[in-house]
Order: sequence, then C-alpha cells, then structure tokens
Amino acid sequence: MEPNESRTCSLQEVDDASAALILQLQLQDAEELQRSSKGKNREDVVSDIDLAIELFQQDLQETNTFLTDRCMSRSLARAVVADSAFLTDEVAREDTLANDRMVAERIQRGEETKCSDRTCENPEIDDLTIARLTALYVSRRTDEDVDDNEHSTA
Repeated sequence: MEPNESRTCSLQEVDDASAALILQLQLQDAEELQRSSKGKNREDVVSDIDLAIELFQQDLQETNTFLTDRCMSRSLARAVVADSAFLTDEVAREDTLANDRMVAERIQRGEETKCSDRTCENPEIDDLTIARLTALYVSRRTDEDVDDNEHSTA
C-alpha cells in the first residue's frame, strides 16, 4: 500500500466480536456528541450537526441489525451442517413410517400392494447441497466455520 493511501476497514472483514465492540464504541461516541451539542440551538431549529449525528446513529443501528442477523444466519448454517445427517435420517424414518402405514391400510382394505409401495425414495442431501444451503445463510465462510465443520464430520 502506498504511504498516502488510506485503507478503510469494513465490518465485514472483522470477526463478530470485534465488529460488535467497534459498533458499541461508535454508538457511545455518537451519544456523547449528541449530549455535547444539545442546548446550543433554538428548540424549533435542527442544526446540521444534530441531523448528522441522528443519521449516524440510525446508520449504526442498521449496521447493528445487519451484524446480529449475520451472526444468527451463521449459527443456522452451522446447525444445518452439524445436524444434516440426523435430519436426513429422521426424514427417511418418517417417510418409511408413512409408507408402512399406507401399505397396512391397503392390505386391510384388501387391495393389492406393489413392491414399490414398500420403498420410499428419499435422496440424501449431499455435501454440495449442504455447501449451497450454507452459502444462502452466510456471506463468507470464516476459519471458525471451517474448523467447526471439520470437527463435526470427524
């Protein structure tokens, strides 16, 4: 990087805990600015600095919402990855039970059953599908996510 270049850091480039701390400090700064500028203008007039502080606080609140949503979606993605084998097995078990009931009802009514009635095709969710679903929940994978996934499959 050139000496005169300034580098801005996006909250997307830092971990969730650091981003939350940065946001908390910025909110405190904005509140302090708001307190220090109060009472310097007429009540019916909104100064440029007051408007700027209000817009800054709104932006910080929206960023806070985004970070909270990102954290929750990462948690959902980790849960989907961690529980995918269990969920697939449970769906297959439920499908088998439903199919068995259907066959039993047909037998009870005296209807003919076919061999295909006893089997339930339920395609398993493969790793590529899990990766695609994870991408829907998380904008970028972190080393922590990769480590969690490796430990859960080991």
